[in-house]
Amino acid sequence: MQNSRLFELLPVATYTDLKEIGRCVASPMFNRKASVSVLWDYLYRSNRNPKNHQNCRKEWLLSKL
Repeated sequence: MQNSRLFELLPVATYTDLKEIGRCVASPMFNRKASVSVLWDYLYRSNRNPKNHQNCRKEWLLSKL
């Protein structure tokens, strides 16, 4: 997951972009799985600290869902 394009995009996304993504994730029209909201919350919070991206493993994330 460390090489994911998502991790490349998050640091350069504007505050407005991140808020809009959050609104889509929270909307039942776009997202029907609670696990996606949990994942987005983690990614949004960890976006401020790139060191967290290196600790982000697919298995660990899946265990949190």
